[in-house]
Amino acid sequence: MSANHKGYVGVYEFSRQSGLSLSFIYQQIYLGKLPAKKLGRKWQIPEGELAARRQQKESASAKS
Repeated sequence: MSANHKGYVGVYEFSRQSGLSLSFIYQQIYLGKLPAKKLGRKWQIPEGELAARRQQKESASAKS
């Protein structure tokens, strides 16, 4: 059974898809800069954040 809830991705999947390191993601969660909720022992990040990070990455590469 998947630990992810509808509309959320786990930290590892977020890291894989965004290209950000796990330590950076956890740091951003703890600083309150990345919205997330803890379900059991695992942090879950809204899928919308993943889409927003992709969009930021694409716009930054387009400016280069």
